[in-house]
Amino acid sequence: EAVLPFLDEVKPDDLKAVNVIVKESERLVGYNTDSLGFIKSLEEALEKVGKKITGSNFVVYGAGGVAKEVTKFLAEKQANRIRIVNRSFNKAVALANYLNENYGPIAEGIGEELSRGAVLNSEIKVDALINLTDKGSDGNLVNVAMYDSAHKHNEKISRDILRYIKHLRPDVVIADIVLPKIQPSVSLRLAKAEGLENLLDGNPMVINQAGPAYIYIQKAHPNLHTKKVTEQEALEVFKKAVNNIKN
Repeated sequence: EAVLPFLDEVKPDDLKAVNVIVKESERLVGYNTDSLGFIKSLEEALEKVGKKITGSNFVVYGAGGVAKEVTKFLAEKQANRIRIVNRSFNKAVALANYLNENYGPIAEGIGEELSRGAVLNSEIKVDALINLTDKGSDGNLVNVAMYDSAHKHNEKISRDILRYIKHLRPDVVIADIVLPKIQPSVSLRLAKAEGLENLLDGNPMVINQAGPAYIYIQKAHPNLHTKKVTEQEALEVFKKAVNNIKN
């Protein structure tokens, strides 16, 4: 978000955050492929349990730049309900209002103190929990789970929430974009410990976003790329490279 004022253009023009900046002629143009990469990985995770984004219910933690782009994609793909949980209630409501104004009555903003009710609503059962905050990232927040309030970790509360949600929706997808250096995020570790199986970390997002990012750069600098590749070809190269690193 912080670099937007320094760019000549963003594509699409309603972009709220960028992760790739390309020099096109003499103009600096910003794109966001992180959100594309995450949505692709989320679709793959939902497909494994026989679901799609269309018609599904989501609880999204965070209302910053990435959350704005991800929730926009969820709305465009006709999610049934999007509950946005954020420490700043006003930011959550502002993002929900934006979605409702542009896509119809689909979203609501919720403060962290009411997040338990949003997750465990028995009438609108959640299909995926999505962490788009810094909770669980390396540093001071490494032991803070997405289910916690005000960046304070309470393992008992988190485990209680996970036990209840397993009872209500055992096939729920729990997605966390955070990538700690050594082990899975605390949110995913606790979910696994409570027997939840459909867990999605940030690795697929990182891989999936690289393909479209490379294509933007390739188009902007055609003379530097003697061999032109498609997005899928680029993606396969990145997947292979990541697997080699893991092995």
